[in-house]
Amino acid sequence: MMRMAWALLYVEAIKLRLSTAVKLTVLAPAVLLILQFALLWPQRFDNWNLEPHRVWPPLAIWEYVSRQASLMWAGLVTPILIALDAAYLANMEHARNQWKQLFACPIPRWGVYAVKNCFCGLLVMASFAFFSIGLVALALSVGSLRGVNLVSAIPWTGFLVAMSKACVASWLAIVIQSWLSARLPGFIAPVGIGLAAMIVGIILTNHHMGGWFPWSLPSCSLPQGGYGPVPLAPLLGSVGGLALGVLSCWDLNRRAIV
Repeated sequence: MMRMAWALLYVEAIKLRLSTAVKLTVLAPAVLLILQFALLWPQRFDNWNLEPHRVWPPLAIWEYVSRQASLMWAGLVTPILIALDAAYLANMEHARNQWKQLFACPIPRWGVYAVKNCFCGLLVMASFAFFSIGLVALALSVGSLRGVNLVSAIPWTGFLVAMSKACVASWLAIVIQSWLSARLPGFIAPVGIGLAAMIVGIILTNHHMGGWFPWSLPSCSLPQGGYGPVPLAPLLGSVGGLALGVLSCWDLNRRAIV
């Protein structure tokens, strides 16, 4: 059983090699950070429309640069990326009618769905890692334009903890999108639901209900969230994702997908 499970993981990795989902893992954070740099570039000489001769402390520059980029990443890009990754992983089997071939392997059906969930989560985790590295590079670039060295000003521990919490909090949305993508063939329906949920999540980020909505949990986990960080958001995302993952595998295991 374990050998077949590892074989299934290996086959899934081969399918994803140089795929669109893997490219999105790098392109999504890159595009957002490039846009952020383009927005900050015209402001490099006017101290962001504040006191023209004020010398900004390094920590203030870091907070200014990281706040907007982090919120856009967690609230806007992450839900879209989750929807696209989940739909792509499931549609590889829908488009080629590969579900029956996978189910013919001597491994439980729930194992097939669990592998899909795991790979969707790994892709999202990799995107968070690329975004975190890129955000630090963006802040250092902006600081260099000001003649300020931000290396010692970046709160490394707090930043990494915040990004980790947001990543963990996204697991509940990953499980939901993976279940929808397995049940609904094609891209339009699951991605459309994900986009609609993303819009609702952005609205709820500045509302106390945002800490209970799966697609707004990543942004609510950040210190820059509308109501500040929701302490239970990472816990709800991880524990809720694990529980719902078990239920989704049970549901998909008892239904036929063609």
